Amino acid sequence: MVELSIKRPVFITCLFVLIMIAGFLSLKSLSVDLFPDVTFPIVAVNTTYPGAGPSEVETLVTKPIEDELASVSGIKTLSSISQEGVSIVIVEFSLAIDIKYAEQQVRDRVAKVRNKLPDDVEEPIIRRVDPADQPILSIALESTLPPAQLFDLADQVVKPRVEQVDQVGMVEILGGRKREIRVELDLKKISEHEISASSIRQSLGTTGKNTPAGKLDRGDTTNVVRTLGEYKRDRKSVV
Repeated sequence: MVELSIKRPVFITCLFVLIMIAGFLSLKSLSVDLFPDVTFPIVAVNTTYPGAGPSEVETLVTKPIEDELASVSGIKTLSSISQEGVSIVIVEFSLAIDIKYAEQQVRDRVAKVRNKLPDDVEEPIIRRVDPADQPILSIALESTLPPAQLFDLADQVVKPRVEQVDQVGMVEILGGRKREIRVELDLKKISEHEISASSIRQSLGTTGKNTPAGKLDRGDTTNVVRTLGEYKRDRKSVV
C-alpha cells in the first residue's frame, strides 16, 4: 500500500476523494431513530372518570376491566394504575402473540365490560405501547395571560397549527388549567324544594348546549328549530 501510494499518487488521491464523497452521501441518507424498530406486545387501556377519587376509580373502573381482561389468552403480566379521575390498565403479552390480534382482543373485552362501568365514565382509550410514538419535540408556552386563557390559546390556536405540520402524528397538551365554573348549592333551598344534587348536575350539563328541537314545515320551506343554551361572551344574563 505504501509503495502503491508513492508510485501512483494521483490514483490514491482519487480513491480517497471517492471514499469521502461516498461517505458524505451515505451520511446524508442515513436515517436517525432514537429507538430500534421493535414491536412490544403491550396494550394500555386509559379510562377517565372525572371527579372520582383513586379508591372509587379502582373499585368501579379498574377492577371490572382487569377481571374482564384476565381471561384473554397469551397475557404475560397484567398491571394497573388508579389515580384521581384516571384508570390505566397495562396488558403485556408474550412475544409469540401477534400484537394486532392482541389489541383487537382487548378492544372486544373492553367493549363488553363498558356497560358495567359508571355512566359518567368517558370512553376508554386503547393504545399500543410503541417507543416510536414518544414525543420528540416539547414546546413550552409562557405568557402574562391568566392560566385559563393561556390553556385556551394553546388548545384552540397553537395545537391546530402544529397538527397541520407535515408528518406530525399527534399533539398533546400537558399541564395548564382549564376554565371552570364552580356552582355552590344552597342546602336549605335544596331541602325545601326536595331537589337532589344529581338532578341539578344533570340540568347544568344539558342546559349549556345547543340542542335540536325538530323541524317546522311551512308550505315549500322547512325551518330547523333548535334551542340555544350555549354560553356566549356577548350574551347578557341576569341571575
